[in-house]
Amino acid sequence: SLNGKPLEENIVIVAACNPVRKSSLSQVTANRVSDLGREWVSGHYQVRQLPPSLSTICWDYGALKREQEKEFIQQRILMMDQNLPISLTSRMTEILSSSHEFIRELA
Repeated sequence: SLNGKPLEENIVIVAACNPVRKSSLSQVTANRVSDLGREWVSGHYQVRQLPPSLSTICWDYGALKREQEKEFIQQRILMMDQNLPISLTSRMTEILSSSHEFIRELA
């Protein structure tokens, strides 16, 4: 329902949720104070605990493997410009993939 009114039968809601990290609030606060460089990493969005009522319909699909992520990045680059030289596409893919790895280490 939306504001107490039933949704039309042909409307289906699909969502993806990021997992909440298992660190304590004091650890998060200490990390933010000790390394302000992480602020921009965590400041893009807020991750909140799912309500208990949704836990019964929540599935964990895991994360992409490194090679799957690289393929995804490469396809996104090609979507922007299919005429890029393959050497440039490969290099850009490597740079973006490496930057993702680096950000995961910081987060």
